[in-house]
Amino acid sequence: MVLTIVIMAVLIIFVFSLILISYNLYESQNRNLVSARNSEAVNTLDQALKRELTDKETSSNSALWKYLRSNIAYDISGTTDTDWKDWPYYVEGETTGPHSKDFAIRKFNLESNSHIDGMPAKTTVAIYWTVPDDYNPADFVTNMNAGNAPKGVKLHITVKAETANHVYETTSVYKLTTRGANQTEKVLNQQIFASPVNNPAGHTLTENGKGEKWVWKYVGKE
Repeated sequence: MVLTIVIMAVLIIFVFSLILISYNLYESQNRNLVSARNSEAVNTLDQALKRELTDKETSSNSALWKYLRSNIAYDISGTTDTDWKDWPYYVEGETTGPHSKDFAIRKFNLESNSHIDGMPAKTTVAIYWTVPDDYNPADFVTNMNAGNAPKGVKLHITVKAETANHVYETTSVYKLTTRGANQTEKVLNQQIFASPVNNPAGHTLTENGKGEKWVWKYVGKE
């Protein structure tokens, strides 16, 4: 009788051990699958955004490029706007004011498409821009007020995918360069600034700006 009880106890322990091992294997495989799906979604979107900004026809075809063209590198000092129309540059370490995360980082939540198998539960894109490395903010503001967008403005785009407690993200950095615009590009500049969709803050295109073609160059990962 005692021997039978011991054998049954050993068998029960063995069965529960197998169940635990099977569960751990399942969780591990599921975790790897979710991570792979998040990674694939993030990298695919990151590459799509890269094409949006660097393609040869981007100034004509990309809504993102047009929005950046009419909203980045404008002085917002003294503004009382609270509707996020103006877009200040980001200063790392600032916790309050227009150059902190709350004001300077634009976040966009993408439609989750949760009905599609394998899609992340939540996908977000966060975008912010920073002053060129060789400028201090005061000099940069002076240049902006004069209608010049200094070469070297950096754009940071973070794509993040979340499913349950699994998170994958990547940040790409782009650098602004400028060149002379041809006649078609000059007309396009004016059309971009005339659109309230592209230019919700109503920024004015200066004479210098009319003759500039903005080009975003991919720098690398942050």
